[in-house]
Parts: sequence; structure tokens; C-alpha cells
Amino acid sequence: MQAPSDWFTLIDSFEETSAAFRAMPEADAIEASQALMEQSLDVLLGTADTPARMEKLCVWHTDRLYRLVNKLDRLDAASFSFLRAVGAVFGVVTKQRKMSVAYLVDNDIPMDRLLGVRAAFNALGFVVVSPELLAMELSREPAAHASATDPHEALRNESLAVAARLFREAVAERKHVMWLSGTATTKELVSLAALLDDAPYVGVFRNDAPVDGTTVQLFRSLGRSDPLAFE
Repeated sequence: MQAPSDWFTLIDSFEETSAAFRAMPEADAIEASQALMEQSLDVLLGTADTPARMEKLCVWHTDRLYRLVNKLDRLDAASFSFLRAVGAVFGVVTKQRKMSVAYLVDNDIPMDRLLGVRAAFNALGFVVVSPELLAMELSREPAAHASATDPHEALRNESLAVAARLFREAVAERKHVMWLSGTATTKELVSLAALLDDAPYVGVFRNDAPVDGTTVQLFRSLGRSDPLAFE
């Protein structure tokens, strides 16, 4: 595999590099994944050599991988080898720079896709919070909502409350965090953004479909929040 010239080229090689891992014997794939991790550190440090460049890279890295993952029909061991390698390096460097990413995604996507995105971003080192996935898990205990006047509304409220708590906990620990939902209101998104006040976060918001050519909003930059990004 050819050495990437910068972090952007490295991330864009996701499918190609994963395919190369897939074609290798297991022992060789493990060795290649380790080599990728070691190589990635130099590449990232060379690409993001100032605070401003690091912040821009945080935005690009997070959103680009979300779009790339949404293109895939499957995620396998080779995919996760790549994601864990680049995620580990990204995590080490952002921790050293005292910088974390909060990625708020307002997209309606199928349940199987939600599960895939959660697995991929967990491998990248993100805490993934999804009210929809929590609702699916909470619904396995129907007796808990059977007495409610509107069980569906009760389930939604509970899943949102649990999701907000998990988001707060991730922020308190300065972890990279992804909010993944298609049901949150603008008021709820603004409340999540407010939790980042006084915390060293880069805040990115996406409500366009996760395809190339679309845009994201930077709602928190240089330690300042812009709630108008959600309007």
C-alpha cells in the first residue's frame, strides 16, 4: 500500500485499504493494521500542525467518515481494522491538543444503518448516542410503558431522557460524542449544544443526507457556540 501524503488521502483510502487487509492472511493483516497506525500518527501530525488546522481536520475527519460508512453495504473485520487504527491515532492527538468533537446528526436512516454507524463510530473512539436505538432496546420491556396514556410518547420521552444523560456523561468525560437521530427538535438540539459550554469541543451539525456534495454547519468553533446553526 502506498504511503498517504496527508490525512485526507489516508481517510479517503478507507475502502481500498480495507480491501487490501481483506485479501491478506490474518497475521499479515494484523501487522499491516499496526503499520497503518504507526504511519497515521506522522501523517496526522504533519497535516494538523496548528490549532486552526486541527479544528478544521476534526470537522472533515468526522463528517467524511460518516459519509464513507453510509456508502458501504457491509462492515467487516477489515473495515474495523482500518477504523480502529485511524481512530486510535485521532484520539491520541486530539487528547494531546485538549480538543474533542461533538457531532450532532439529524438524519432519518434505517435501523440496520443506525446499527452500522454506531459500530463504526464506536471503533473510531466516539460515544454514539441514538434515541432511536435506545427506544428499540427499551421497547423490549413493554410492561414499563403499558400503563401510560400514550405508550409510544412515553417510550420516546424515556429514550430521549436516557440519550441526553448519556450525552452529558460523554461531555463530562471530554469524549468524542455523536448524537445520531432523526427525531430531535431544534430546541432539543440547542439544549445539547449548550452542554458543550466551557468544554473544549468542536461542534459539527449535519441535517443533510450523508452524501458527497452536501454541507455541515460548524456550531461550535474556537470555544464559542452558535445556536443559529440549527435554524
